[in-house]
Amino acid sequence: SLVAILLGMVVVSSNKHRRFQANTDTRSVLSFHYLGLRAIACRIRFTMRQWKAALKWYSSIVDAAWAAGT
Repeated sequence: SLVAILLGMVVVSSNKHRRFQANTDTRSVLSFHYLGLRAIACRIRFTMRQWKAALKWYSSIVDAAWAAGT
């Protein structure tokens, strides 16, 4: 599940999530987990820069959650 979530974050940060979303262009409605699973099924490829950007984003979210809990 964690890999699917991280992959979903890569999909969003690389702006490839719009191809899976049919109902709106302004608001994200699909989960990172779902997007990650779809990326696996569709065999989407990403650059190292896209992976690094998503991991940095994930790290900032975890750091913020950790700081809010203390």
